[in-house]
Amino acid sequence: MRWIKEITINIPEVNQKFELGDLTIFIGRPNSGKTRILQNIVEKMTEANNILRTYKNHPIQLNQMYANLGIDPIILSETIIKLISSQRQMVQNTGQINSFTSGFQKINDSSKKMDPTIKEIGNREISQKGKNQPLSNQGSGIKNILEIFAESSTSNFLLIDEPEVSQFPSGKIEVLKHVLNSLEDKQILIATHDPTFLNQYIIKKYLADKNYKIVIYSFCNEKFSKIDFESNLNPEIHCGYLSQTLSGKPIHLIFEGATEFYAFQALMPKYCLEEKKDKIAERVNKIGLSFLGGSQWKVNIHHVPDPKLYEVLVILDGDKKKELDSYLSLLPIETNKINLIKEFSKDKINLMLLKANDIEKAFEGIYLNEGLGKPLGLSEKIWKDDREVMKLLKETSEESKQIYEILEWALNIKE
Repeated sequence: MRWIKEITINIPEVNQKFELGDLTIFIGRPNSGKTRILQNIVEKMTEANNILRTYKNHPIQLNQMYANLGIDPIILSETIIKLISSQRQMVQNTGQINSFTSGFQKINDSSKKMDPTIKEIGNREISQKGKNQPLSNQGSGIKNILEIFAESSTSNFLLIDEPEVSQFPSGKIEVLKHVLNSLEDKQILIATHDPTFLNQYIIKKYLADKNYKIVIYSFCNEKFSKIDFESNLNPEIHCGYLSQTLSGKPIHLIFEGATEFYAFQALMPKYCLEEKKDKIAERVNKIGLSFLGGSQWKVNIHHVPDPKLYEVLVILDGDKKKELDSYLSLLPIETNKINLIKEFSKDKINLMLLKANDIEKAFEGIYLNEGLGKPLGLSEKIWKDDREVMKLLKETSEESKQIYEILEWALNIKE
């Protein structure tokens, strides 16, 4: 259900038009304008409803007033707006929680999944560990999920700022499931710092037979760029494959697309075995692999880890040479552009262009005229190849040798 299909935000941090779906998600760094967008939408919706009541018998003036607000189409008078702020204070009067029927059971089930000691939720109390505990004694994660469930029952236009606040991974899943289950009678907007919240596997499972429109905006180059969830632009990149939290791994190889990601998963253990390296698991587990999502690399460059904390190598396909300057201009920190792995520099993001247009071309002389279906075809060939793959990489071509040099650097870094 979409009350608004598009809206123009005129605030210094944003100043642009947004298409809105049944579920709209804004992902971005702190102070990129996400919360201000939600606040501005609430202000405009409130003003639009006031205008409707005032000019409902004057359609020409009504349409003009809406145009001035940047809202299209008509805002219905029965729209009930609710903004759940990240600066949450648990409502002490929890009678509204008890007003649920099926909603109450969903809250109870979700809370039990977050904390198995919870048996029942009552009026201002939770039955826990054999006795009743006041809600005020609960942790912020339980309070926040209760507030999201309870407050959302009173609206049909719901805005949630940072739903992931204080949530364990299972709590984030419960909030996401609640959001998806609510789309039948609500339009929902979410602002989040956490790309793992947008779990496309859960979304696709829950919405398999639905026709809801999901729209994602990710902060990029001083504005929010739209990413249609139904496109072919690897929504996995917003679900933790290139997580803003990164990992505890000291080395990061970041590729342009998923094909390289899967290929290097296969190549790393092959390298260690064929080059007779010791501590294979330790070497491989030091490396975090991720990808920029093909044509979405301009968006996801903002998630590249800080090279002062990690060893970082970003690898773009060779056909991106013409786009290199625009790529470099998007990097938030100093870049050391390199062509050969031996030129790696600490404390800077290291950038490499493949000598081949893409990684499949680098393997062209090894897998002659063999169809390599993306994104898994090449990795499957590597896993099943009984030959000495590293020797083939070194001897086949300059393009394939470069792949070996990347492996050699990443798997031999000394901390």
